[in-house]
Amino acid sequence: MMDWIELLHRLWPWEVSLILWLQHSPDAFILSMRWISELGHSPFMLSLILFAYWGWKEEAGIQLTKFLTLSGVVMSLSKDLLLAPRPFWVHPEIQTLGKAGGFGMPSGHAMMACVWLIVMTHCKSKPVRCLGWSVILLTGLSRVALGLHSPLQVAAGWMIGVVVFVGIVFKFFHPKPDRPAYAQEAVRDAIMIGLLTLVAFAIYKFNLHWQAPENWLSNLREKGLSTEIIRPPSARGCVIYLSCYASLVFWQWIR
Repeated sequence: MMDWIELLHRLWPWEVSLILWLQHSPDAFILSMRWISELGHSPFMLSLILFAYWGWKEEAGIQLTKFLTLSGVVMSLSKDLLLAPRPFWVHPEIQTLGKAGGFGMPSGHAMMACVWLIVMTHCKSKPVRCLGWSVILLTGLSRVALGLHSPLQVAAGWMIGVVVFVGIVFKFFHPKPDRPAYAQEAVRDAIMIGLLTLVAFAIYKFNLHWQAPENWLSNLREKGLSTEIIRPPSARGCVIYLSCYASLVFWQWIR
């Protein structure tokens, strides 16, 4: 395995200290972290999209949907490329205080929480901005406190989320005046879908026979946890998110 990937697999001492300190917090704090972590799950995100599209701004709803589907693709590919463990997989003292599937790097919840950047772009009010930044920061904190991600995995999720946000809202290209903007955006999205498909094919072919290291499995057994928590890389999540993104692009083009 390459050195840079081994570096991403490492759980640094300061990360361990922070996670353990948070996990020794009062029960009320841990309970609040569990509730906050739920904000990164599908039902809440779907509610946000529906409200934005039908009750607020159509453009905001479309951008929110694009962000969540494209982030889902990038998240799935990144996790299954890096194959980084979650903290409780590798450290004997860190406990899992919540539910999570897949690998640890980057944090999908932290990445998805950056959807609030789009909300804040369309709404300039201070209460909404305070709410947005609070959700982004507290979502990351909750994943660390629950032992599901390391601080660096959360930071990686935030960074990727910001990149996806910039690409969707501000775009990485300047439309040419002699062609309709929607047609140029459709071409850009089609190229993006093609590139992501090729990357996905390469990643899942390379990791086709991956097996979890024995020390990860033994650590889970010692904690009384099922080793089935560590699942081999699967293209299922990537295919679902990519299909949703492609469907949105097609709908936006024909409407």
